[in-house]
Amino acid sequence: MPKKIYLLLSKRSLPNELIVRISTDIDALNSSELAVKKLTTYILEAQDDIFTTLEKELNLVRETQYRNIGLPLVMAAFGIPLGVIFMLSLDNMDFIGLPWRGNNRI
Repeated sequence: MPKKIYLLLSKRSLPNELIVRISTDIDALNSSELAVKKLTTYILEAQDDIFTTLEKELNLVRETQYRNIGLPLVMAAFGIPLGVIFMLSLDNMDFIGLPWRGNNRI
């Protein structure tokens, strides 16, 4: 777990069962003897499990969570309709973001 998150959590009063659960996840990480590639995936899974627990128990979310949710929504809400409008008005498939296979276009 990154130090920044640890410092933020140490300033809050957390329930004991949550502290025990996070500690067991961290102890399992420290005691694992996996290869580098498997250890990396195991660390990411444990970190995601800790973040999910914090989100469900304390309603804490990552700083980038709303950005990661909002970007696809904005792209779908504005990017596709604007691309279609430009495509139809300029008669050029480049603005739709899809490959076009016709009349020497690739």
